[in-house]
Formats: sequence, C-alpha cells, structure tokens
Amino acid sequence: MTIIREYMTKNPLTIRDSETLYDARVLMGDHHIRHLPVINQESGEVTGIFTQRDLLACTVSVLADVDENDINEIESGIKISEVMTRSFVGMQDDDDMLEAADYFLDHNHSCLPVFGGATLVGILTEVDFIKLAKKHLS
Repeated sequence: MTIIREYMTKNPLTIRDSETLYDARVLMGDHHIRHLPVINQESGEVTGIFTQRDLLACTVSVLADVDENDINEIESGIKISEVMTRSFVGMQDDDDMLEAADYFLDHNHSCLPVFGGATLVGILTEVDFIKLAKKHLS
C-alpha cells in the first residue's frame, strides 16, 4: 500500500479566514501555489480551501475595466471566508493513495487537505500523483 504521507506536500502554506482576497493572491503568486487551506482565526481549525479556481471566479468579472490599483483595493476588502470553498473532503496521512486517486477521479476537486488526526499536516494535489507515476515509470 502506498500511503498519502509519502507523496503529500508537508506543512502547506495556509491562510486565515480573516485575511483578504488580495492577501491570498499575493501569497499564491509569491510561492507559485494554487491551493491554500483556510484556517479559522479563532479555533485554528481548517474551515475551507481557497484555490486558484476560486480566485479566478472572484476576479474575472472585475478585470474588464479596472486598473491594478483598483483591483488591489477591491480585493483588500473581500475576506477569504466570503469566497473560499467550504465543502471539502480531507484525508488522513496514513490513508491509501488509491483511495485519494478514486476521490480525484470521482470529483472535480484539485486538492485534498491531509490530516494527522485532527491536525493539518499536508496537502495532496494532482502534482503529487505525477510524482508517484514518475517513480513507478522509472
């Protein structure tokens, strides 16, 4: 059995639900990532996932006639908790990669938060499956 822990990204960058769309865009751009688990500022629990898809859905309509300064100002007023994906499935770090693969194939999600018990310990994305395939192909 190949377990998730072997291929997930450990200690993923996260964003607090009180931060803004602008904060998320800058964080994702600076670190070249497409997925951010969202942490509730008060409880410390994962309450959602913010993805590049969420970012695009929020900004595409705004981009038509607005300059970058205005976009930054608009995004600074939108909290992540207002635009994150609230419905998500997480997996345990000792779950089988095959189970995760089935989830990716059956649903239109691009990442899975990974927990060790109740603690966020990683994130699993399509890229992690490419790493697994590469290992088995070489």
